[in-house]
Amino acid sequence: FPIASTAPPKEVAKSGSGWRAAIARSTSALSIRGMQKAVIPEETSIPNAKGYPVRYNGGLFIQTRDSLALQMSGSGQKLPPASTEFVWGGENEMDCKGLLFYLGSNGRAPDRSNPAKDWSNPVDRGLVTVTGSRWSAPGRIEDVVNCLPHVKQTCWSADSEHAWVCMSLPAGILLEVTRYTLRHGYSSGAHLRSWDLLVSLDGESWQVASRHVDDTSLVGGFGVHSFPVQAAGHPGPAKMFKIVMTGGNSIRGNQLVCSGMELYGKIHLPQ
Repeated sequence: FPIASTAPPKEVAKSGSGWRAAIARSTSALSIRGMQKAVIPEETSIPNAKGYPVRYNGGLFIQTRDSLALQMSGSGQKLPPASTEFVWGGENEMDCKGLLFYLGSNGRAPDRSNPAKDWSNPVDRGLVTVTGSRWSAPGRIEDVVNCLPHVKQTCWSADSEHAWVCMSLPAGILLEVTRYTLRHGYSSGAHLRSWDLLVSLDGESWQVASRHVDDTSLVGGFGVHSFPVQAAGHPGPAKMFKIVMTGGNSIRGNQLVCSGMELYGKIHLPQ
């Protein structure tokens, strides 16, 4: 939003009423434009995506300016409304029912015959950021958040102790995670065995949402498994979700091998 310049006009009387009038005009313009920046429409219509149960708190829907601006921007990107619950489908698969699929499909219900039809990586959409340890070709670190079914993308980090990868949600939403899904990133071994899922609001303070020690759930080429969050009472709403290796993989290496992730839980808005 443009903000009026606070610099004095080029021609201003050095004293008297002319100088005061110029300052008044400048202050008035700044005040009016500042108020325009804060205007939020009284009613905002955001269609619900079929297949995603949405629950409202007494029918009241409150948004932050960040999420409203994103939804009303020319990009047409949608964020899930407050209190939306993404519910796991019950199978160890990428089921197109989680938050990352929603973000990648712009809130559209999945086409079961061709889930990739309306989906693109939420990193490429500019909604999600992914950071982590040094990554190795041929995969991209962004492939970690690819949640399309049946994808077979080789993807792993460099061989470094305590390798990690972190995904950050877009401004305007937080997730109270209750379950998450991982997909192995190779056609053979080197499966994750010991790791933590950490969550954070700010990237400074982290909470362990789920801890795994010698967990053999991930098996086979590009195997998929869904894990419940184990923290008592579930961690609170978070913006950042980090996988950190705490031990070697199934071949005693330090590569974090992963080519897919999905998150489930309840959407909250920043306070």
